[in-house]
Amino acid sequence: MATLYIALIGDAVASRRLSSAVRARLQRDLRTSLEAVNRRWRRVVAARFAVTLGDQFQGLLTGGEALWELTHWLRAELPQVNWVMAAGRGAIHTRLA
Repeated sequence: MATLYIALIGDAVASRRLSSAVRARLQRDLRTSLEAVNRRWRRVVAARFAVTLGDQFQGLLTGGEALWELTHWLRAELPQVNWVMAAGRGAIHTRLA
């Protein structure tokens, strides 16, 4: 039986409308927050959370137990924008590094 994972992706809403200085600070804060996510939830992180494109991120969890807490923690840590976050559950076909 295949191992099932939870993929979590997020994107800052309308971040391109921010000034360049505010957007740069948001991106810096996002990287710092994702480092904290990877430490705090290390027992359930299957693939580390990382910035994918400017103000978008993704990561992989071993299950859904921490999903609610993690997403709300990120929203509280990065309140300067609204976030769209989505999660999906399924098997993966590539090796985890």
